[in-house]
Amino acid sequence: QDRDTIYQYSGGTTGVSKGVRLTEQGLMSNIAQYALACPDLLHTQRQTMLLALPVYHVFGLLASVIAITNGGHLVLIPNPRPLTNMKPAFKKFKPDIFPGVNTLFEKLLEEDWFLEHGTSIKNTISGAAALHDHVAEKWKAATGSNIVEGYGMTEATTLIAIRDHAKSTATGAAGTALPGTEIGILQNDAVTQSPDIIGEIVISGPQVMKGYLGREQETESAYHGDWFMSGDMGRFDANGELHIVDRCK
Repeated sequence: QDRDTIYQYSGGTTGVSKGVRLTEQGLMSNIAQYALACPDLLHTQRQTMLLALPVYHVFGLLASVIAITNGGHLVLIPNPRPLTNMKPAFKKFKPDIFPGVNTLFEKLLEEDWFLEHGTSIKNTISGAAALHDHVAEKWKAATGSNIVEGYGMTEATTLIAIRDHAKSTATGAAGTALPGTEIGILQNDAVTQSPDIIGEIVISGPQVMKGYLGREQETESAYHGDWFMSGDMGRFDANGELHIVDRCK
C-alpha cells in the first residue's frame, strides 16, 4: 500500500525527527501547482538549473524534480562551501534557474566573481527560510533576476504558498496559496480567512502528507478536521497575502 510513498524525514525543530509519508502523486501535484503559478519558469525549454541545495531536503528534492520534469539540464554542486566551489559551474554552464536560501543569496552578492557570472540567472527560487526584502532587491539589481519565494514544509511535500517579489509589495509576506491549495487561520476551534486574525496556519491540498511513519497518534493530532495544522502562527493581510508571525509548536 506504500509503493507510491516517499519517506522524507522532517527537521527536528519540533522534537525528534519524524518520517513523513509523502506520495509520488503529491510531489507531481506540487510541481503542477507551481507551474500554474509560475508558468514561464517551468514551460521554457532547454533551461539549466544549478542546484547547490541538498537533495535530501524537500526544497532540493522538489527543485531537482522540477528541472527533470521539464527536461532541463540539472547541474549539482556537491559542496558549495567555500562559495568559490560554484564559480566553475557558473562559468561553464551559465545557469538559467537558481534555487537557494536567503543566507546563500546574501553571501553570493559579496563575491566579485558572482557579480560577473550571476547575470545568466533568469529565474530564482527562494525557500527553506524567510527571504529578506532588502536581499531580494539587491539580488534583482545585481543579476536582473526576480525571486519567487516559497513557503512550505516537509508535511506539505514542499510548497504551500508563493510570493512573487516582482508583484508583491507587502513587507515580509509569505505570499498567497498555490492553486488547488487552501490556507486558513485556526483560532478558537474555527478556521477563518478574514484579515488580521492571528492563529495557527492550517492547510488543505493534494500535496499534504499521508501521515507520520509509525506515529498514528501524532498523525491524528496534526489535523483539525480535514485541515493539517502547520505549527506556524500567521495572519492574512487586507490583500489576502499570508504573513508568518511565530511558531506555536
